[in-house]
Amino acid sequence: MRLKITKGKVSGYLVMVVLLVACGQNIDRDARQNMDSSPGDEVQSAMAERLIRSFDDNTTIDAGTIFKQRCALCHGIQGDLGVNGAGDLTTSDLPLSERVKIIYYGKNTMTPFGNILDDNEIVAVAKHVEKLR
Repeated sequence: MRLKITKGKVSGYLVMVVLLVACGQNIDRDARQNMDSSPGDEVQSAMAERLIRSFDDNTTIDAGTIFKQRCALCHGIQGDLGVNGAGDLTTSDLPLSERVKIIYYGKNTMTPFGNILDDNEIVAVAKHVEKLR
C-alpha cells in the first residue's frame, strides 16, 4: 500500500499544529514556569484589582483586534468556539476582576498573557469579553 500525501493534507496538518501552539498546548518554557510558580489566589486577585484601578479609560487600545489575534483561535470570534477546552465566553458571568486574573495568569491550557500584553491591554480585552455575552 502506498501513502499519497497531497498539498491539501500537508496544509491541513500545518493548520492543526498552528492551532495547538496558538491555544497554549506548546507554550514556551518561561511561560510554563510562570504558570507553575504563579502566586496564590489572594495575590492574583490583588494584582487583578490593581490592574483595573490603574486602567486608563481614555486608552485607544483596539481590544477587539487583540481578541481576534490572541484569543479567537480557541474561543472563536463570537466567544463560543470552545476549542481545546476554552470556556464559552457568551455564557460566562465572571466579574471583571476574575477575567483580568485569568487573562493575566492563564487557566488550564490557556496561555498566561501577563508577560505578553501590557496591563491596559489585559483590562481592555477583559472588558471586551463582556460584549460577547
